[in-house]
Amino acid sequence: MQALADGKDGQLRAYLLDEISSSDMEKARGYLQQHAQASAVQDLFWLELPEALLRGIHLQHVECRPYCVAIELGAHFVRFELLVRSRNNHRCGCSKYAEPHQREFVIRFAEELIQELSIRT
Repeated sequence: MQALADGKDGQLRAYLLDEISSSDMEKARGYLQQHAQASAVQDLFWLELPEALLRGIHLQHVECRPYCVAIELGAHFVRFELLVRSRNNHRCGCSKYAEPHQREFVIRFAEELIQELSIRT
């Protein structure tokens, strides 16, 4: 597991589970098909943030809800992008990186995936 930060401001940009076996990747794909929403792009999923976790501009932009983070599956990794964005309006400027409580929600989801499926990383 790796937390990936941008060097400029230290903001956490992604949470990466890597070095996952092919068989465990298939289990992860199945888990995401049940617990997240598939996107139109293969191996890209959306994890919706509960309304109770929204703050600031995300509360103000009711028309942009729901807000989600992207989950990308690679050959041997699962990458949780920590950019909170609208599922309805990708052109709006309300996308922003997750606040600490939102990051905690996403990381907890990733840890549940690992524990429930007994995935080795």
